[in-house]
Amino acid sequence: MKHPLRQLRKQALRGLASALRDSSVTPPYSGMKLKDFGEVKEAAAAAAAMNALANDGMGPTQIAAMLDLVLEERDEVEQAYDAVQLVWTGPEQSGAASRDTAVVVQELFGEAERDVLIATFALYDGKVIFAKLAERMTAHPELRVRMFVHIARSSKEADASESEVVRRFGDDFEMYHWPWEQRPEVFYDPRTISTHPNDRVSLHAKCIVVDDDKVFVTSANFTEAAQQRNTEAGLRVRNRGLAASLRAQFENLVAAGKMKRLAGW
Repeated sequence: MKHPLRQLRKQALRGLASALRDSSVTPPYSGMKLKDFGEVKEAAAAAAAMNALANDGMGPTQIAAMLDLVLEERDEVEQAYDAVQLVWTGPEQSGAASRDTAVVVQELFGEAERDVLIATFALYDGKVIFAKLAERMTAHPELRVRMFVHIARSSKEADASESEVVRRFGDDFEMYHWPWEQRPEVFYDPRTISTHPNDRVSLHAKCIVVDDDKVFVTSANFTEAAQQRNTEAGLRVRNRGLAASLRAQFENLVAAGKMKRLAGW
């Protein structure tokens, strides 16, 4: 069972520590004196615990210092929880502790200040999904956005050159996914459209990296179905080291010439 003082809410702990320091609350302690810091049962239990501490020789300022430590521990636990969050699309049972994929994606776009890196296998109606990001780029012209996308060679393009396939993708990308004036940098892996089927690969990574601080790795593509209807799972992580490492993975591929920039983007 938790100690009665650990059961108080954070706001109550802060208020009680302050009241002990400025002598608004003095011993002997009672539920009536602590009525502003919790429900009746909570206040009575906290008062009894504080009287026990006082009987052991702890004065008000010492109890206040102990409450500060309880608050510090609570903050650390909450920060650890916030650092990694489960992100989910699809049916959920009551009591599930997860966040919605579409909400997290829009939240990340809305928080971006310096740099956004996106990787995806599939796109569908991106002009809906990326609208907030485009608005963010307009409001913050210094914001750099890079997208790593999969380009597929259709059956009708079996004999088409790489430049023809890429040009067709660029036209589709502008029409269906990014119709705005301010453009992201778009990259692709040329192996995905190799003229030799056995040499083709997929750019299958789905992730977002924001400001070298926040990372979202997910099974969900940037499509309405994946972000709102399919069953998809991912993790939203706040970790600067991980963010920088994931960004570097893609940047190193560009530097090595293994990812090409889409003409006009």
